[in-house]
Amino acid sequence: MPFSRHVTDTVISLTTRALLTVIRIDGTSFETAETSDLNDLHGKLNLTLRNVADPQLALWSHLVRRRTSVYPDGTFRSTFAAALDAEYRQRLCKEALFRNDLYLTLVCHPGRAATDTAAEFFRRLGRSSRNSAEVDSGALKRLHDATRDIVAA
Repeated sequence: MPFSRHVTDTVISLTTRALLTVIRIDGTSFETAETSDLNDLHGKLNLTLRNVADPQLALWSHLVRRRTSVYPDGTFRSTFAAALDAEYRQRLCKEALFRNDLYLTLVCHPGRAATDTAAEFFRRLGRSSRNSAEVDSGALKRLHDATRDIVAA
């Protein structure tokens, strides 16, 4: 990535004037979820994506898979479930365990329209190179608003 600098604690400016932020996402165990719960989650995801839709905003998903040695603890009401978990834990701990971390990267590209590009070109001609790291406040607000909406969903 052509990183330029940090704009805030959570936003990075790119050399293309785009702004980038990354959100860590908590997943769900869809293999064991009820169909109605999955349909509800799909509906919420669809609504969230429609709410943040913007031609200047790109969404990128990333899956980071890494080794781990941690087996999650559990509390069980029945002795059968506790025994099953202990047996399963013993079997899994002999193999390589992995953890999947999900991330969503939001990239806001200000001035993608031809008129915006031309206006930016002439604006840059008129200012010194000292101020060339200026951030588009409208793009920063759009990125913050989209991030807020996604995190709230």
